Amino acid sequence: MEPWSSWGRRIASVRRSAGLLGLVFVVAACSTGLDPEIEDLVGEWDWVESSGGIAGLTLTPASTGETMTLRFTESGVVELSRDGAVTSTSDYTVSTAEDGKSRTVAYTASPFGFPSQTLGFDGEDVMVLSDPCCDGFTYRWVRR
Repeated sequence: MEPWSSWGRRIASVRRSAGLLGLVFVVAACSTGLDPEIEDLVGEWDWVESSGGIAGLTLTPASTGETMTLRFTESGVVELSRDGAVTSTSDYTVSTAEDGKSRTVAYTASPFGFPSQTLGFDGEDVMVLSDPCCDGFTYRWVRR
């Protein structure tokens, strides 16, 4: 028979292991597994309005008679649909500026004609994409 001190060490070891295992489960349960750069971007977005251009236009689904949807996937693919039909597919990446304040979406085949756009959010459910040119547009999207 082993001395009690040996049993005490074993019990303490089991407790430490159980505590560590519990911590791993808590962290895994709280994590979505998505890259934090794209976590708030992934999903489907319906176009609300675009404003800008050299003439300072404001365009909406009502004024154009057209609907648009953007779908950003976890795997780094974005699809643009117009009136329910996919019209553009591209790979994308998101980067954050060194100041930590601005983010950029870069496309391999841009759905809007520019290789990148500035990414912003107005709350959790409104995404704003801005073209990088003075005569470009700012697009507002609402999460589906």
